[in-house]
Amino acid sequence: MSVTELERRRAPADPLAEVQAALRELRAELAALREDLEGWHGREFLTAKDLEQILRLSPRAVRHLVNSGQIPSHKVGGARRIDPADLRSYLAANRSEGKP
Repeated sequence: MSVTELERRRAPADPLAEVQAALRELRAELAALREDLEGWHGREFLTAKDLEQILRLSPRAVRHLVNSGQIPSHKVGGARRIDPADLRSYLAANRSEGKP
């Protein structure tokens, strides 16, 4: 066993450090989502497939968000289309800073 492993085992867990590390990870994920969304900027409308990729959600989860009206959509022919501004509004409204 290495010295670092021994130190880790002896050192008491620091809950604050763990929370801060988790927060850093979540911020990195949010930044990645923002980058993904920026890539779609300029397109008139997004498809459900686009939302799956941008939000990294399952088709079922995207259908729920759209069908429940949480993310507004327009019906074009037989398909649903989402305005990128509506997606940005949804993300802003559901943003969480976390609990201290």
